[in-house]
Amino acid sequence: MDPNVEAQYLFIWNSSRPYFTPGKFNPQTGAFSGIPAMAAISQPNSIYSYEYVSNDREEYFLLTIKDDAIFLRTVIDPSGQQKGMVWLEEKQDWMLYFAQPGPCAVYSSCGAFSWCAMGSVPMCSCLRGFSAQSPTEWSSGNYTGGCTRDVALPCSSSGGSSVPSMSRRHEEDRFYMISNVRLPDGSQTVQAASKSDCEVACLDTCSCLAYSYNSTCSFWHTDLMNLQEDPDSKGDSIFIRLPVSEIPRTKSTRGRTIGVVIAVSALALGVCLVAVSRLLRRRRRIKVLHNIGVNLIVFRNVDFKGTSFEFLPFRAGRRMCPGVEFGLATIELWLAQLLFCFDWKLPGAMAPEDLDMSETSISALSLFRKEPLRLIPSIHAPLDHKESIVHGVTDKREAKNEEDSSLDPVVYLLTAFFISFRPTNSWYMNDA
Repeated sequence: MDPNVEAQYLFIWNSSRPYFTPGKFNPQTGAFSGIPAMAAISQPNSIYSYEYVSNDREEYFLLTIKDDAIFLRTVIDPSGQQKGMVWLEEKQDWMLYFAQPGPCAVYSSCGAFSWCAMGSVPMCSCLRGFSAQSPTEWSSGNYTGGCTRDVALPCSSSGGSSVPSMSRRHEEDRFYMISNVRLPDGSQTVQAASKSDCEVACLDTCSCLAYSYNSTCSFWHTDLMNLQEDPDSKGDSIFIRLPVSEIPRTKSTRGRTIGVVIAVSALALGVCLVAVSRLLRRRRRIKVLHNIGVNLIVFRNVDFKGTSFEFLPFRAGRRMCPGVEFGLATIELWLAQLLFCFDWKLPGAMAPEDLDMSETSISALSLFRKEPLRLIPSIHAPLDHKESIVHGVTDKREAKNEEDSSLDPVVYLLTAFFISFRPTNSWYMNDA
């Protein structure tokens, strides 16, 4: 029998270290909390029954065989398992009907403040708010070192006061519930009329580390050992005492937090979109003004009669003088014809024979063609012998006299000036 815990027995390894305990005996089910299968074999039609006797003089468990013709025996094998066997007369052999402990039932197999779940990998895991005492040993599969708290309880770190204030109880400590478990060893029964009374009583006691309520209130004042998952889903619930910082937030709190985050994010996104929109609008305005200042004259297909008008970009507020292009083209063509110092080329692979143009005025400035004509000039030197290719005709001329040739450099510079300031060094001619 366990002298420290009522209604519980345990196995001692080498007369010193506890090895296995089946948990507390429940007279209502006729089974130990760690061996729920006993409930089935302790029914009225079973071949035996358990009885727990406790009074001022003695305390013991009694196993009674209901049929004297049945032989039972209990042994502990070298592995440490307690095995119950029944004799089968017809087979003349012992049949195993009971074996404990399993891997999770071995005392302190997962250490303190952890819980064991058969079939899980790893088998042991620390409770919420706790971490492995020795991560190296834990990762190697040795869980006996158990777990330790991540954050100390405020009550235990404030001088060990046994009765904390009401504000401390409600602001600093909370309980985290673990359902469907086999309760750990070392509990103490406390008088409480309800679950809430049991919780308040535990909060009022700094040494209370956990509580459970199932018609009776149970406290745990020492390290929680042998907390196991109940595979039958009929286990109890235990409430672990933790600092409020270690308690997970409820769904409502999480929902409010998510709502605030979404609202702030939406507001920030809206501000960013407004800022980007204004920046793009400003850049667009600067670009328009730049185009107005630099490209006041866009040189397109020119009608030398001045009937084709150019307009500045939208919202510029001004209209270009329609005679600018006409005057510019007139001066450039006149200078080119006067000097005969250019080699004229047609664009691409176009040949002079492909041109279909006619002159309708004495000045030869009104030229007609279905498609715009583009002529590309290149400067030709020396000035005293010029070659001009116009409409496919090649002329070679000499300067009339020395006076005319003395004027050629001046006119040459003027022509080069006009050509250099054109958008492209070419002329366009269009129909009238």
